[in-house]
Amino acid sequence: MGVGAAVLTAVAACVLLVIGALYVRCVSRRFNATVARNSLPKITGLGSPSVAALPTVAYQRPREDGGASRTLCSVCLGAMSEGELVRVLPTCAHVFHVDCIDAWLCARATCPVCRSDLKLSHLVNTGESEIPPPPSPPLSSTSVV
Repeated sequence: MGVGAAVLTAVAACVLLVIGALYVRCVSRRFNATVARNSLPKITGLGSPSVAALPTVAYQRPREDGGASRTLCSVCLGAMSEGELVRVLPTCAHVFHVDCIDAWLCARATCPVCRSDLKLSHLVNTGESEIPPPPSPPLSSTSVV
């Protein structure tokens, strides 16, 4: 029974080696995943005061096409209505529904269309916006002389 015991011992040793190797692999994967997760940059948006300071205007359809086309909000993909309050991003002049872009900017500090960074722009200093007032509305075509 000496040969049978030697074979049984060898098989048991191989099984223990395989179990040990699997354990080490599992532990190293878990460690690497934790390190990778902690090394990712934290995605943060703008603060509420910065978002609220961004200019809002009443939406007007482009007149060069006769006003036939409608602009879509890239966040909700909904059409903008004439006179609806919209927010204009000062870095790129993209236009969005106020509620849509406010929620977006609280989570991310970039434009949803072109990814221009509002935190890195010259308009933001130490986390609070220094945004100029919105441009004055265009003069109507009927002026009093």
